[in-house]
Amino acid sequence: MHVPPRRCAHGSRRGPLDPRQARGGAAVKGEGPAGRGKGGPAPFRAGVHRCRVGGRIGRRTWTRGGRRMIGTIGTREREALRRALAGLAGEVRLLVFTDRAGGRAACPFCEETVRLAEELAAASGRVRLEVHDLREEQEVAAAHGVERVPALVLLGADGRDPGIRFLGIPAGFELATVIQALALLASGEHGLRPATAEALAGLEREVRIRVFVTPTCPYCPRAALTAMRMAMGSDRVRAEVVEVSEFPDLGDRYGVYGVPKTVVDDAVELEGAAPEEVVLEAVLRAAGRGER
Repeated sequence: MHVPPRRCAHGSRRGPLDPRQARGGAAVKGEGPAGRGKGGPAPFRAGVHRCRVGGRIGRRTWTRGGRRMIGTIGTREREALRRALAGLAGEVRLLVFTDRAGGRAACPFCEETVRLAEELAAASGRVRLEVHDLREEQEVAAAHGVERVPALVLLGADGRDPGIRFLGIPAGFELATVIQALALLASGEHGLRPATAEALAGLEREVRIRVFVTPTCPYCPRAALTAMRMAMGSDRVRAEVVEVSEFPDLGDRYGVYGVPKTVVDDAVELEGAAPEEVVLEAVLRAAGRGER
């Protein structure tokens, strides 16, 4: 069955249905973003509900578009941020790593990322913002495993590190991802299914889930939040969300031609917004505990 690709919000095209299984042998049945209809859960296929990255990753048209989005935050947007963060159950720490000395040549979006983080902190007194410089504060960066900028690190008020990182500017749809991650961290609840939390508790080694996204992908927040929930639910899971148009070398290394794309421990790859149970199987496979 072939479905003509449809335009995504960012002007690239939504990928057609793909009957293939995700790379690495992960299961491909679940519920798509459309939700449950009269016939029950919609079948999930690798490659469904993803946006194609048109042309070379990191094109200047993407980066210019990202800067325009950040510049549009006004009164209405600030009020929306206040409403979104009004229900935070507790304090959270938001660490932003930048490169002041390198300027735009080294980090084209560091200034915008700091400004966006300042907007988040101004919208809620429970978001404690810390800005660090990658070059001047190398020990702090190393302690949090930060090697690229801009980077966001989310911590609990007590300094607990659930292993959540965001590389790049969280613009567009990804701003909602960061807001929801802050809310989850403040609540102390990961929101995973009990069976998922139980399976993650049995992990015997650390696993990293890397999710590639773009600001204009409407399906990316779901994939990013699934990874973040798993990081909150297990001390052995690390979640790293990468805004791929800012890091084309990573996009090239992992063959990112559409987003979201999830890579677990460089061993298992999932194309599209996979449901929780599919990502869990990928994690277990990467950790050597899943069925082979």
